[in-house]
Amino acid sequence: MNIGLSRALFFFLLFYLSSSFCEETVKNNSLVFELSPGFSISSEKNSFIAINRPDREALGLAVRVLWRPEHLLRLGIESGIIKISSVSDKNIPSEFGDTKVKFGLNAVPVLLFADMLIDKLEISAGTGYYYLFSNLVAFDDKSSSYSWDLGYNLTLAYNSFFLGKFIISPEIKYFIITTDNQSIISFNIKGSYSFFSW
Repeated sequence: MNIGLSRALFFFLLFYLSSSFCEETVKNNSLVFELSPGFSISSEKNSFIAINRPDREALGLAVRVLWRPEHLLRLGIESGIIKISSVSDKNIPSEFGDTKVKFGLNAVPVLLFADMLIDKLEISAGTGYYYLFSNLVAFDDKSSSYSWDLGYNLTLAYNSFFLGKFIISPEIKYFIITTDNQSIISFNIKGSYSFFSW
């Protein structure tokens, strides 16, 4: 997805969610904890390391806590771990000969998001920062780097199975990291639990 189109879609969803702030759908307030393990695929664009065809598929995890008030719009915080790309023990040619390289680039999102439930379809859009950290081992030398980068995310989930205060949902997440136009799509199974109501 084009980065400009992604941003436009993000702000449209945020505006749409905000416009529904005062519409009542539930009878009480509650706090909800969500855990979403899944499988993610990152985009080809990666200037952090010049290695052809790094592994871009990995397991990931998203964690969210949200406030569900007496209207459509719900607000919360999202974090987790996203494995963007990795290279494990590949022989990379250099002027000093071939060397084994091990590399990993990961991100921890810290995002504020707005969330809305339409029937069983859950739509959310968030913005904040991604804590990027990488580790490189080459020529028997290890180096690490860290940075904070602005980003967004979009989420679609379908609330399928209801077990008391538990809800199980298939979920798709699209993460956008503005540095290097990095993007990641994630296919998750989300578990939600309403742990406090008033």
